[in-house]
Amino acid sequence: MAAIGVGLVAPTPAEAIVSGVAAASGDAPYAVSLQTTSHFCGGTLLSPGTVLSTAGWGATSQGGSLPAALRRVDVPVADRGTCRTAYGASEEVTEHMLCAGLPQGGKDFSARDEGGPAVTHNLLGLPVLRALPSWHRGCAQAGYPGVYTRIGSYVPWITTHLAG
Repeated sequence: MAAIGVGLVAPTPAEAIVSGVAAASGDAPYAVSLQTTSHFCGGTLLSPGTVLSTAGWGATSQGGSLPAALRRVDVPVADRGTCRTAYGASEEVTEHMLCAGLPQGGKDFSARDEGGPAVTHNLLGLPVLRALPSWHRGCAQAGYPGVYTRIGSYVPWITTHLAG
């Protein structure tokens, strides 16, 4: 994956959390501990307000022309319930999707950006692929956040097919 023209950088052992310090409450609100009797795996929550960055060469306005240069937009993740209400029964928003955008509109991925990367950034500032722009109503319309495919929902399928 490349984000804004920068290749994916794998963390080096020096960047792992070894001999780290205790994180203060609120330092990493997206980090979770998966447990049965004790911690066995970390996870990430993309809660409303988490910034999702998308880049592409899609149209810069409804029906507009394609830009010559790569464009980027940062939008906050929206509450799935609010997103489901906005789109109603005619356009189902499932647990395999997430929504992101400003309530007042004005920022969104655009036509021909679908399938590109949507990332968050870890504590080192490195991009982490979270979703793929999928569909939306209009172009940056108020009340209609963009709908993205959640990568986490498809990790088992991706792993199986990459291994083969």
